[in-house]
Amino acid sequence: MERHPVIVLARGLFSKTSLSLAVWSRRSGWMDVTAKGMLRPRNNRLGDMPDEFDVSEMTLYRRPDSLYPILVEHNLEAPAPALRSDWLKYAAFSSMRDVLSAVWKGYPADEDDAWKIYGILAGLQASAPRVNGLILCVAGIMRILAVTGVAPLLDGCASCGADSSPGGWAVSWLDGGLVCTACLRRNGRQREALIDRGLVEVLIRAAGIPADNLAPLKPPSLDRSIRLLAVLRRWCESALDISPVSLPRLAAALQGAAP
Repeated sequence: MERHPVIVLARGLFSKTSLSLAVWSRRSGWMDVTAKGMLRPRNNRLGDMPDEFDVSEMTLYRRPDSLYPILVEHNLEAPAPALRSDWLKYAAFSSMRDVLSAVWKGYPADEDDAWKIYGILAGLQASAPRVNGLILCVAGIMRILAVTGVAPLLDGCASCGADSSPGGWAVSWLDGGLVCTACLRRNGRQREALIDRGLVEVLIRAAGIPADNLAPLKPPSLDRSIRLLAVLRRWCESALDISPVSLPRLAAALQGAAP
């Protein structure tokens, strides 16, 4: 038997009576778990179904002939704060799951990284009722990218070191972070999308301040928020070779589209 503090990332059907759970373990990182009999109403020894982004403590049993560990017991520690009723916040946490899946699904995280990611997710989950959905998304992805080692450098031009760029900044994977307009012109890359210093500050603050202090951080205007999500999406595509499907969904939700 193994006891794991976890955050539930996703759940699906394993069989007619059992669930398949993807969880992030504080000890082991991404894990796929089987909850046998959880959908059998008269014989459900496991209690209520874990929901996505719940914080729980799970007791798991690894059978020699089973591909996935089996859930024996779970104790709900912090339920997800009604994320399904707030599409923006649900999409924000889903985008974090997309990134985690791309990096760690099938690859065990070392204990230090597993602990850090667990802390990021738990902290953001606890602060979610008070924090804007866009800010949650930016904070989660930037912090996970930092643990992964592929977060963009944001303290100046990654090419020449300049700390200002009057025409705005590009965010370039090839350069490792921000690139000033002077370097873009010098290299014939004037057509790259630019963000202003205010959006750079949103990235820096969302990535760096404690989760408990994120609530006062206000999202940019609608068009600038869409631009910020596009920057995050392009960075994930370049750095991780993925396109988090939840980012365009969040952008659509910001514009009032139905999920």
